[in-house]
Amino acid sequence: MKKLIPVLFLAVVVIAVSCKSKKKNADSETASPLVSRVMDDQKVLEGTHSFMFYNLENLFDTIDNEGVKDEEFLPTSKKHYGTKIYNAKLHNMAKVIADVAKKNKDQFPIVIGVAEVENKGVLVDLLNQPDLKDSGLDIMHRDSRDLRGIDVAFLYRADLFRLQGMRMFPIPQKPIDGHEYITRDVISMWGTISNEKFFFMCCHWPSRRGGSEASDFRRVDAAKVVHHIADSLKVNEPDTRVVIMGDFNDDPFNNSLYNELGGKGTLEEAANTGYFNPFYAILKDGVGTLRYHGKWNLFDNIIVSSNLVNGEKGTLQLLKDNQDKYYGFTFRAPYLFNQSGKYKGGPHRSWAGPNWLDGYSDHLPVYVHIGLNK
Repeated sequence: MKKLIPVLFLAVVVIAVSCKSKKKNADSETASPLVSRVMDDQKVLEGTHSFMFYNLENLFDTIDNEGVKDEEFLPTSKKHYGTKIYNAKLHNMAKVIADVAKKNKDQFPIVIGVAEVENKGVLVDLLNQPDLKDSGLDIMHRDSRDLRGIDVAFLYRADLFRLQGMRMFPIPQKPIDGHEYITRDVISMWGTISNEKFFFMCCHWPSRRGGSEASDFRRVDAAKVVHHIADSLKVNEPDTRVVIMGDFNDDPFNNSLYNELGGKGTLEEAANTGYFNPFYAILKDGVGTLRYHGKWNLFDNIIVSSNLVNGEKGTLQLLKDNQDKYYGFTFRAPYLFNQSGKYKGGPHRSWAGPNWLDGYSDHLPVYVHIGLNK
């Protein structure tokens, strides 16, 4: 993997619009160089573990940060977003992550991708919550160029994932009326799990503002960047397992994910494109992660390279649940749903306009299992 990141970075820069971050990012230049080696002394995984993604729905602090449009989440805003609400939001997010761990035999996920976080500070506060203080999770975050300050980031278990480096990848977008259109960067990190090489990407692709069809080209452009990175990995490091997670603002069968990225819903199709989306089958059976106008969508996906589903015996593989036909899962604790009212059955989100609902998120968490292929 020694030559991989320079190759990927230069390739993306060629197609990206060159611009500086509009937020201070003092540590963005400290990314470690890629190290092409596997440590013999790394802990070998036993049992079943997981990767998880969760859109935290506007996890902001209460401070007016320079260069970020965070006026909506301040004590002086219509939301009256002060310390009390901030602490309640942190508590609720921590509870969900901890309960996913409980469902998986008290094993916190090895890697958790998160979206809609304002900065590293809110993640530090999150991990200091009682439910997570003993989780062993560490943070990988860099400020993105998004003007609202809703970044993507990783939480990861340093005892099981040996981090070797990270890189941010910008997503070039077509201007609107001569003005630059900025969306979230893709955050990536790479390293080893159980002496096997992994490369993770976490995404939050452009929204459907203006309609899904009218805005489709923006998510297709994002898919092209991510696909190019993943395909470059297949050429340079074919034994590296690629995991792409995020809020894609598209369903598994939409153009950006299914055609441009090539995330297929069956193992047979994935053998041809190189990428398997285990959440295709879930949505096909009517299960989603967010609800809009009474209809369920599944924008939250974890897509894996085919070598994580068809590898050799004794290597890490994507696993089905012992009592389930699926490779991908949504966490559906009853408290994550509205129990009454107009939106009964939908996600119990944090806000309704300026009103704090003491909820969780407008998205449900998703996760996959991995373990040794026996």
